[in-house]
Amino acid sequence: MSSVAKIINDFKQPKGGYIKNKSFEIIELKDNYQLHYEENINPGRVGLCVDYLSRFLMVGDLEDCYRVSLLWCVYGW
Repeated sequence: MSSVAKIINDFKQPKGGYIKNKSFEIIELKDNYQLHYEENINPGRVGLCVDYLSRFLMVGDLEDCYRVSLLWCVYGW
């Protein structure tokens, strides 16, 4: 199974994309809290979360979806 990032990179979109930027509305959420550098999430980690959660939604079996991660945790691969 390919990663989400690989599928996106391999997929060709039409010029200008499928959805025009003008179609989106910018909503600025202000809670007066400043994020610190340590609070940002690594893009690779976000990608893994999307991959695993997508697999779970498609397959519905947690152990099957997280098999590689579970093996790494148990055996240190």
